Amino acid sequence: MSSSSNGPPAMATFGQLAAVADRHRSEVHEALRHPDITVRAGRPGSLNELGRLARVLTRYTDRIAHGFGLPSDDGAHARDIARRAGASLRHATAYLDRARPEPEQNTTLAQNLRASAVALGCGLDLLSTHLPSPDSGRNPTSVAAVISAPDTAGDLFRLINKHATTAGRLALNSGPITRPAGQFLLRAAALTGMFGHTPTRDTGLNAVALPGTPDRIPPEADEDRDQLIAGIDASVRRLDASQAEGSVTTWRYLARAAAITHQLDRHLLCVLRVRLEELGQSQTADQLWPVIKSMHHTALRWRNVTRVWHELTTDHQGPEIGPATDASDLILRLGRLGYTDPAWRPGHRAQPATTDPAQLAPTMSEVTRIGLTVITTLGVCDQIAEQHRRAINDLVRTGRLTATNPKAVSHRREIDKLRHHYPANRTAGRQVISRLAHLLHANTPDLGSEATLTLRSAALPSPAALAGADCPLPALTEETLNASPPAPAPFHQPTHPHRPSPHL
Repeated sequence: MSSSSNGPPAMATFGQLAAVADRHRSEVHEALRHPDITVRAGRPGSLNELGRLARVLTRYTDRIAHGFGLPSDDGAHARDIARRAGASLRHATAYLDRARPEPEQNTTLAQNLRASAVALGCGLDLLSTHLPSPDSGRNPTSVAAVISAPDTAGDLFRLINKHATTAGRLALNSGPITRPAGQFLLRAAALTGMFGHTPTRDTGLNAVALPGTPDRIPPEADEDRDQLIAGIDASVRRLDASQAEGSVTTWRYLARAAAITHQLDRHLLCVLRVRLEELGQSQTADQLWPVIKSMHHTALRWRNVTRVWHELTTDHQGPEIGPATDASDLILRLGRLGYTDPAWRPGHRAQPATTDPAQLAPTMSEVTRIGLTVITTLGVCDQIAEQHRRAINDLVRTGRLTATNPKAVSHRREIDKLRHHYPANRTAGRQVISRLAHLLHANTPDLGSEATLTLRSAALPSPAALAGADCPLPALTEETLNASPPAPAPFHQPTHPHRPSPHL
């Protein structure tokens, strides 16, 4: 990129922004070899832009030091290094600000420093769109768990180390007043270099892009395998971004969807196991057995949750469009991916033939691709389980479960079952995902950043569960159960006679 650039263009991923910053850093590194570097480094424009870059690097260390706003018991060593490096960067900024250089027309060196700082700042802003924001009420996305993971801090420390090293060497040549800033920049580089050693594996950080909710892709008959997978991915991303409304029928529907999803994912893994045998990967095929067995038990657990919901509620109208429809789309495509019927629907009496394993996954890379699809759809089920407090509170708020209800004692027992089953399902789901993710990593070491990000986002604990404060469910439940029943609501005709109904 030309050094006359006014900054980085709009980029899709963090890795692309980091690459822009590094290209401009390389230009600065080359400038250090010029005989007149002391003159160029001491120019007011260079000093101003060195201060800008130091402040951006300080923003990075501050975010790492605070765990990106997500509570965690891991990464204490990384947070400590970030605090110490941040202190050195602040000292460097103070010395650069002390010079108080007058503004001037930017030189090529200053433009490269500015472009690096802007690209790095945009990269951090991109990451922040996935993180919790109390001021705006923004919830973290699934990618937030990858961003805040301790090994991801190593990636960021390597980035800080490179830029702080180049900036420190430049500051050492800037004159006696600002020369100490170079020493503090190099100290920050040394601290981050201690942690940011050579990576042992891709963390997926470079593939992080701006979050977004894709448009719904309604299922159609005769979609090919790639269309099915693309549609499943869209449904997963929509469900990941959604917050289910307070509807009892939606919660019951989502519980049933989770049970069916586990059954279909288990079927896909059985097909993959056969394919692994055909590809001469018998050892990997054998390692799938424990995962398949665990998924069967987890599917039964979700059936128990569904049964409890049916015991507790008598409202059998279809849920509103939204998460339920997305879950329905996901299930339809999962079934059509694993079976030969292009119009497959759950509940059909006739059992269609299983998809040919060689057609489902022609190569080992396609085995991994289908495995990633299983992991992301299981991640949706875990997200449903993590919202159990909202689900139960919405059930209690309906007013059906009051002390004057003759079934109140029985209902309390059923609610206790939900309190137990949901967390147990979440734990079981995390174990299945962890096993399958480990298996894919072990047998496909070079997944690529995008696939690695997808895998790790599903496999790591949900950031929403960590960042969100638990609702005081027991107190709310007892208060509502002992309240007087509400007056019956007047009967109204449905207001959405033509609303599309989900497929379950």
